[in-house]
Amino acid sequence: MKILLLFASAFIAPIFSAQAQAQSALDDHQIAAIITAAHALDIESGKLAQFKSSSPEVQFFAQRMVADHTAALESLTERITRLGITPRENGISQGLKSSADKNIARLRPLRGDEFDKEYINFEIPFHEHMLEMIDNELIHNVKNEQLKSALVKTRPLFFHTYEQAIRVESLLKKEPPRRKHQCCTH
Repeated sequence: MKILLLFASAFIAPIFSAQAQAQSALDDHQIAAIITAAHALDIESGKLAQFKSSSPEVQFFAQRMVADHTAALESLTERITRLGITPRENGISQGLKSSADKNIARLRPLRGDEFDKEYINFEIPFHEHMLEMIDNELIHNVKNEQLKSALVKTRPLFFHTYEQAIRVESLLKKEPPRRKHQCCTH
């Protein structure tokens, strides 16, 4: 298990490696790009899981993830367009996209139980990192109050996805769920 988590973390670490460098430099345009990329990553991996998974629980999780993150991305896109905020790529958003590409390439040849485990083993730490970034970086650096409101409303979706991934992991392992984050801190 530790090896699988280390392997999954190796794909996630590059996403947030630029975080320390860009911490104080994040502006609303960069924050919009980060959260947009995060939603897109969840949608893309969820679509793959809908077709590759052998587990009804994983398929349902993926279906919900695609539906929920698609709705959130559409709402966010509408809001930032209305606010005149143009997402601007940065190290973190580029890392998200790169990690998504690597993860999809890694998952694509897998099937059945192996796919399910690897898919969930990516989703849990990804959502842990996103929750930490939302809590510790994005919400605190955003200047536009309406964008901040959108981030605050988006956080429960990332938490819910995280919580559901933990539940699915426990079903796959037939163990009780583990938890690290709380739902709504803001």
